[in-house]
Amino acid sequence: RTAISGAFTLRQVETGILAPVLGFIVDRVGPRRVIIVSGIIVGVGLMAVSQTSSLWNFYLFFMVASLGASGTSHSITWPVAISRWFFRRRGLALGLGTSGPFLAGVVLPFTTLLTQEIGWRWTVFLMGLALWFVVIPAGMLVRSSPQAYGLAPDGDPTDHMESDLEQASTGRASKRDRGEFTLGEAVHGSTFWILSLVFAALFFGISGFQVHQIPYFEDLGLSLTQASLTVTVVLLLSGVGRMGAGALTDVFEMRWVLAAVILMNMASWLYLLTMDVSSIPRMLPF
Repeated sequence: RTAISGAFTLRQVETGILAPVLGFIVDRVGPRRVIIVSGIIVGVGLMAVSQTSSLWNFYLFFMVASLGASGTSHSITWPVAISRWFFRRRGLALGLGTSGPFLAGVVLPFTTLLTQEIGWRWTVFLMGLALWFVVIPAGMLVRSSPQAYGLAPDGDPTDHMESDLEQASTGRASKRDRGEFTLGEAVHGSTFWILSLVFAALFFGISGFQVHQIPYFEDLGLSLTQASLTVTVVLLLSGVGRMGAGALTDVFEMRWVLAAVILMNMASWLYLLTMDVSSIPRMLPF
């Protein structure tokens, strides 16, 4: 378990180092190209992982897959594209557009059964192949910005955007109203650093648990299938949470929604610490 979690640790480190680089590339070439190229890389990486024969090449192949996953995930490329297209209902749009883990929860039971039937090597190889047929076509459908099609965000005509600019005292003020900042403006504001600290602390706990979630529930007496089901439930409900929280940020101040989400996370860890979760029904409140 220590050796396997080491690969996930390297993945998190790689993601942290590459995130600014990927963000820079997305600003230059747009999310579409990054998603397509990353889709190719993650597929190759998973197929290579299926051929693992030692710990060092498992780490190497896993890092290749992680590199591709960073460019195809919901953390950088997709939110950029969505934010450029939506303003009025941006929260709901981001919630819907980043609810991929919800679909992963639907697929996970089948991959578990497939692993038991044909082994993990063929399962991982087929997953890499399947990602080519899903991510690459999806990337081709992405349109990086509405301006290239004579539109403003929300599908408004460009003259609507120009009218907004004329009504504002300065172009900068209008951008501030839309939540748009330059890199310099963002990093010199306290909000950027507070959010970075909050998410660092939040994902420190979440990532650590996710890596060991299936072994954890197996140690409590659940079978592999039941332990995998706990991941499925978490992923399905995370999709509900993403869409729900996204919609709520269109109505309420984002800080209150974020505070509620963090409190729910804290409650879930406390439940695991204090309650008997050795069966599926007892796990559900978590």
